[in-house]
Amino acid sequence: TDPSLAAPPPPESMHSADPATTGEHSSTSSVEMESTPSTASMMENGGVTTLATAATPTAAAAASKTPIEPSQKEKKRAQILQELLDTERVYLDGLAHMVGVFVLPIKSTGLVTEETTSILFANVESLFELHKEVISRLRAALPTGQVGQDFMKLGPMLRTYNQYSANYDKSTKMLEKLSKNPKWLDLCKRAMNRQDVNSENSFLYITSLLIVPIQRIPRYILLLTDLFNHTDDTNPDHAQLQ
Repeated sequence: TDPSLAAPPPPESMHSADPATTGEHSSTSSVEMESTPSTASMMENGGVTTLATAATPTAAAAASKTPIEPSQKEKKRAQILQELLDTERVYLDGLAHMVGVFVLPIKSTGLVTEETTSILFANVESLFELHKEVISRLRAALPTGQVGQDFMKLGPMLRTYNQYSANYDKSTKMLEKLSKNPKWLDLCKRAMNRQDVNSENSFLYITSLLIVPIQRIPRYILLLTDLFNHTDDTNPDHAQLQ
């Protein structure tokens, strides 16, 4: 066979590589892989954590957007303030009833003398006018919750109760006498809107009205003491209530 026709030697494979070169590339890849931090290592040394923290709102920012719930102490304080206003409204209605249904009709008809009327109801008309002012102040103060200063101003005016309290025993004795008067019972029938009025139930009905002003000041003391006990030292109302 002609040697020139012999098949040429196979070319080197494109995938073959010098052992040294192959080893060098393998070493380089290994080094590069080792020098590239993994996700876990980044999280450990702060890389990923920092990014996550930057992307997520902080606890402080999230808390600032959350409405602050009032404490139990603050809730109780709000309830006491509301009770103060509600009981004042009921009390004022009672005074209005006493003045409108009994005092003024008695004065206009001359059923009893002026002196008797004065003994029976004392200065209840003055109390009625006073508590129009009280409820006006409470309604204005309720949104802010600051009532101590108002009661400090009202304090001197509440001395009006001294006259009423001093007269109370005389009032009940006078009422007992009037309960036997037929004309008085007729007035009570109209006032009580019932026909079965007698000396006993009329006496009980009117005494139930007369005792209410006696109970109001102790009620203030209880409510304001309770309010003080549920008022933080930092609240401006604390010193006023004290």
